[in-house]
Amino acid sequence: MSRLPPSKPDYRSLPDMPVEPHGQRIPPVPRGYRRWLLPSPNDIVFLTAFFAALALGAALTSRDGDLGRHLRLAEWMFENRTVPLTDVFSYTRAGSPIVAHEWLAQLVLGVAHRVAGFNGIGLLTAIMVSAPWVIVSRALLRRGVPVSAVIPLSLLGAVASVVHWAARPHVFTFVFFAYWVIALADYEQGRRKSVYALIPLTLIWANTHGAFIVGFVLVGMYLVAALLDRHLARARHLSLVLGASIVASLANPNGLRLIAKSFGYIGDDFLLRFTTEYNSPDFHLKGFWPFLLIVLLGVVLSLPRRNSGRILFVGWAALAMYSFRNVPLFALIAIPLLAEQLIATMQSHPEFLGRPRAWLAHRGEPWSEVNRTVIGGTMSLFVVLVVGLMMGPAERESPFFFRQDLFPIETMDVLAAAPPGDRVFNQFAWGGYLLYCCWPDIEVFIDGQTDFYGPELTREYEETFTGRADWNEVLAAYQVDWVLIEPEAALAQVLAESDAWVEVSRDRSAAVFVRALDS
Repeated sequence: MSRLPPSKPDYRSLPDMPVEPHGQRIPPVPRGYRRWLLPSPNDIVFLTAFFAALALGAALTSRDGDLGRHLRLAEWMFENRTVPLTDVFSYTRAGSPIVAHEWLAQLVLGVAHRVAGFNGIGLLTAIMVSAPWVIVSRALLRRGVPVSAVIPLSLLGAVASVVHWAARPHVFTFVFFAYWVIALADYEQGRRKSVYALIPLTLIWANTHGAFIVGFVLVGMYLVAALLDRHLARARHLSLVLGASIVASLANPNGLRLIAKSFGYIGDDFLLRFTTEYNSPDFHLKGFWPFLLIVLLGVVLSLPRRNSGRILFVGWAALAMYSFRNVPLFALIAIPLLAEQLIATMQSHPEFLGRPRAWLAHRGEPWSEVNRTVIGGTMSLFVVLVVGLMMGPAERESPFFFRQDLFPIETMDVLAAAPPGDRVFNQFAWGGYLLYCCWPDIEVFIDGQTDFYGPELTREYEETFTGRADWNEVLAAYQVDWVLIEPEAALAQVLAESDAWVEVSRDRSAAVFVRALDS
């Protein structure tokens, strides 16, 4: 007579101090008020990333000059109650059609700025760069990954993404992309409904940031994996989601032009080389080491055996190596895969892990059941509200501002009341700040919208800024009234030697030249 093996008990359902198979005792879940006072794992992840972002201060708002343009565009939309479809800020391309691919995010940034000044911008940015990692940590906990693995892995991903933390619309893409990653992974595991929510959300994403096309790339990768697996039903569903999402994205002020512009920009080699965030990671900088660590962990733990995991990890690692703006997206892809492989490795090689295996394999209860909000828990919401009230709307006390060593703030404080003219040849990174501080009194030559200004004008700017032989012809052709550039720039040197231009101002950040009266 055969004996049936004893059934495995549910250790989490036992009272007091249950015992895991490895002999470790699981502490009981706190009762009563203690359940509310202790942070959940998602609170730990969110609040750590949140305060790290706040600690960056002006680095969030001064990483480039685009924030000023976004805030100026928001004010323009508030006043005109419409989305701009032609350029109103430059004299080089005034009246030219413009693709409004960030208007919704710009309005949100504008509301935050109106309510709380730069404090509001900093608080909003800190929330948006932290929220994706709560989405990831919640999903990992739901899948049974132990808390002791979820928290360090999620924070590793957050640290890797710091290289592209900035107060700009792209932080909204982090949140959308995190949801896409989890929804598609859930779909592959049999939760079909989650993937169809991507269709209406695409409509919002397409009006928030032009990088919504990475959602199409992600769905396409899963579609390729389904075809390789010969899973025709899944391939049909994903094809439907991809097609419907593309159709949903057309509900924007520019229609099909938005998709064409987004894909067209990434095909322009000159503009990609010119834009810093499209450059490859520089591993001489410590900020990129967490990204490298994630890649190495993927190699050490070995890639997932299924096609989708391999395609996602290798594909997004390659995209991140090509352009560091993809590093946060790669981290959002890689961290759930690493968690999956970590558990699989522990189960396959218990002899090498010993007690750490028991520690990592412990499923344990969440430290708090107050875990139902998007950002992690009631504690996270409470902390955000308290921090927001403490920061207040007073900009003079704000840690978030435009840094004087990076922007011509002192110079413009003097010139803003009576600028030397309407048309300024400005340094590329300063265009957004000039729009923020001085428009409509000043019109810019160029700003951070290289997708709008295009390769021809951007190349003219570069050749002029570097002081090449035809610099004077460019300034004359655009009827430039004055020049505002760094004192060390090559153009500043040739202007100082030219009889046609006169230097009227110079400080540690900017030099100002105007045309000579007899020129």
